[in-house]
Amino acid sequence: MLILLPDPNKNEPSGRRALHPTPKIRKMAIPVYCMPGMAASSRIFEHLEWPEGYQVHLLEWDEPRPKEGLLDYAVRIAQQITAHNPILIGVSLGGVLMQEVARLLPSYRCVVLISSVASPEELPSWMRRCKKTKTTPYSPLSPNDTF
Repeated sequence: MLILLPDPNKNEPSGRRALHPTPKIRKMAIPVYCMPGMAASSRIFEHLEWPEGYQVHLLEWDEPRPKEGLLDYAVRIAQQITAHNPILIGVSLGGVLMQEVARLLPSYRCVVLISSVASPEELPSWMRRCKKTKTTPYSPLSPNDTF
């Protein structure tokens, strides 16, 4: 975009002033929050090469509180996400968690799932059987968790 600005060093015969380009506005980096799988560290993301223009934040798993379900845990993780309209990336159970976090945020660009499931129907049959047989206390998801 060009705008007319007076040039103190030059008067044009037409009475018009010289055109000067507007200064470029620096774009804000796109925030990306990465959550590893439950038994992994955020170091799994450290050696990825990100294109210019992305600001990457590596999240870690916190110790769950007694009787804390996935939804309550997601609230705690969502409090760590301070940037507006981020991309959320989750691996395995971290992907399930990031879907819940996305529901708590006012806005987000997208949720990227890596080796994860988008709905309970995609859970492996052994996990669905655990829920039916009420053996979920021995699995990573508690009976009250839904996503």
